Amino acid sequence: MADVTIDSPYRADDDFVWLKGNFHTHTTRSDGMQSPQETVDGYAALGYDFLGLSDHDTAPDMDGLNARGMILVPVSEVSGAGAHVLALGVADAIPVRQAQQAKLDAIRKADGLPVLCHPGWGDQYDHYPIGRMLDLQNYVGIEIFNGGVEDEAGNACSTDKWDRVLSEDRLVWGLASDDAHVPMGQGRGWCVAQASDRSLAALLDAMRRGAFYASTGVTIERIERDGTRVRIHASNADGIAAIGAWSRRLAWTDGTVLEFDAAACTSPYVRFECFGRAGRKAWTQPFRLGGESMDRMRALRAERPALQVLRTDRAPVLSGRMDDPLWRKAPAVTRFVRCYGADAAPVQTELRALTDGREIFFGVRCEEPNTAMLKISVQRHGSSNLWTDDGIELFMDVDNGAKRYFHAMVSAGGFAWMGEQGDTEDAPRRVPGIRAASFRGPSEYGLEIAIDVSAEPGTMWGFNCVRNRHAGVEPDSFAWSFTGGSNHCPRRFGALRF
Repeated sequence: MADVTIDSPYRADDDFVWLKGNFHTHTTRSDGMQSPQETVDGYAALGYDFLGLSDHDTAPDMDGLNARGMILVPVSEVSGAGAHVLALGVADAIPVRQAQQAKLDAIRKADGLPVLCHPGWGDQYDHYPIGRMLDLQNYVGIEIFNGGVEDEAGNACSTDKWDRVLSEDRLVWGLASDDAHVPMGQGRGWCVAQASDRSLAALLDAMRRGAFYASTGVTIERIERDGTRVRIHASNADGIAAIGAWSRRLAWTDGTVLEFDAAACTSPYVRFECFGRAGRKAWTQPFRLGGESMDRMRALRAERPALQVLRTDRAPVLSGRMDDPLWRKAPAVTRFVRCYGADAAPVQTELRALTDGREIFFGVRCEEPNTAMLKISVQRHGSSNLWTDDGIELFMDVDNGAKRYFHAMVSAGGFAWMGEQGDTEDAPRRVPGIRAASFRGPSEYGLEIAIDVSAEPGTMWGFNCVRNRHAGVEPDSFAWSFTGGSNHCPRRFGALRF
């Protein structure tokens, strides 16, 4: 991964000013307790450089206000129908009675910045369910912290949903906001931007480019990049973490300075989270990673490989050797890549599938120079720990809905487990039965698997196959359909065609 490059949203020079402020607060023009001027006075007393009075479903009106030296930003909260969104930098009212995607498009058309408000608000923590956030397009930011939710049902912090969107290789910025309706709600979360000067145009330009950080109390003094190294300085932090795809922690320091080298990073982005006293935090914006290796991973993520299932009039005899003549008629796939890094697997894995209309059968041949060192520590059927041994995992989204799927594991010893994963709370399904046969030779092992579930001709399932390798090497995993890290990602499964 030595070819990795980093695209930083932050300025490389020192010709800027830090501007601190809040884009989301309310006055008596909608549902706030203070008048617009009282609200401005309150934020000026906090030493803020800018403020947005984001009253609900109304055009921003700053006429007659004494700005107290602050930049007053035109912004409104579009909320009358559907989930709420900030129209940042838009001087006119955005029509409320339209679909959510249309609202986002309208804000962008007005040269504004659409920001999804408080994704974790509500007793179900789902003002913006993650699936909805992934379906929507054209928004620039997400409120990763919303102080108003601290006083209501829900989760004020939404970095988990932010990472979920970022892990789809979508670059969106993270904002911290007060969403204050009462004076005691002011000063909980803010943004600090690198602006070329103290003007509205410079501030909005910095926000568009992601040249800002979000905070609830930790101050980041410097954000530096040198080649593949990023250095974060936060003098009042107790610790700093580098975070990658799927919220995976890539590095940590118990101090005020973290230097992270992304040269060997396999995540499409890295962001930094600073931890202070009493739960205070600060978040940088994501640094997008590029280079030849990253381009290869992005291309693989965009693919949806397909495996054709051979329909037969009888079931194959299971031996683990794939010596039944039926297997030779079934199409084979052999391209497997490392789950982390996307480079080609160092050993070959061959996968075939067929069905007799009652069961589906998978045949897997695994090249292995070290078969004497195969790890087969789990010696029983029905164990969910089989992934820790040499063997394969199968993921079958029979609805092709990217929400729930059957998960099977079979070790090189022929031991098997089957379960259901994903959104199974409403109506758990019968878990199909599974049986397997295994074979071990001097330089390969084989598995034949029968699962008692079938599909009609023309049906397509979401599907993936992952091989886990431990034999005399550092633990490694290879995927047929590259998911970019987590195997349990049905949106990135390939296709099984019947």
